[in-house]
Amino acid sequence: MRGNRKLNDAMHLIAVTQIRNTGTPGRVFYDCKLAEGKTKKEALRALKRRVSHAVWRQLQVDLGRGHRLGPLGGILSEDDGGRGGRGHGDLLR
Repeated sequence: MRGNRKLNDAMHLIAVTQIRNTGTPGRVFYDCKLAEGKTKKEALRALKRRVSHAVWRQLQVDLGRGHRLGPLGGILSEDDGGRGGRGHGDLLR
């Protein structure tokens, strides 16, 4: 087995949700990959890789801002009183 299964499942769910909803950045990316001649499976794999890179970039930004992870993986910071706020905007940019 490769990597973290729960994390892989989450990336798959994000990618499939992006594909399902027309007009999302993920759907546009997926359609471009299909237009390049990739199979559906290859296009999905490419989108999952793009999502994982976006999540990694956001984690690095959060750590650079002094955020720290809580016991359940949520982001804790001084700004939100330790409640683990969201609001990261469009991760697929």
